[in-house]
Amino acid sequence: MHKRVVNKTLNFALVIFGSVWFMPISFFVGTRVGLELVCVQAGCSHTMDHGDPPHSSFTVLIDRGQGEHPDAVLLSDIQDFFAKHPEATLLMPNRAGATADLAWEYHAESQSPGRQLVRVEYFDSSRMTFTYLASTQTLQPLKSEVVNVGHMMVGMPLGLLSAELVRVATMRVRRRAEALGSGGKPKAR
Repeated sequence: MHKRVVNKTLNFALVIFGSVWFMPISFFVGTRVGLELVCVQAGCSHTMDHGDPPHSSFTVLIDRGQGEHPDAVLLSDIQDFFAKHPEATLLMPNRAGATADLAWEYHAESQSPGRQLVRVEYFDSSRMTFTYLASTQTLQPLKSEVVNVGHMMVGMPLGLLSAELVRVATMRVRRRAEALGSGGKPKAR
């Protein structure tokens, strides 16, 4: 009796995993795993404590102190910006906010007086996340992560492949279980 219930449950699970209705889930999981594999290979994430240089598009937010939204400035252009706006600061006035065009969002956390841990995020065709430790006019880049649509496009064939592999594997296991249940001879299909 117990073996029969287990076999029926296993058969039911295999039908679900091998069905067309489950394919979007296995496709999504495979695409996500493929994206992570592509990012490991392409180096999407840079951690500065491991000696990696900041990404070339590393962007910081600067508050001009006039009650306006902060400005997004590339790390390579920060000295020029401070030369034009000496009253500006890297310290964010609020715990969270966005630039005037709403392209960049930030989350700031005070570490000590005059120092903040700032995480800046951008979502469009690319997802960029930059984290840095800021004081008034100096900063220390900590982490950068840039993932674009191209990484996802390369991960999608891996998602299709994994979905098909799940479907084929479950069908083979199911056929083998049916063959064993019918006296050891596989059914002709």
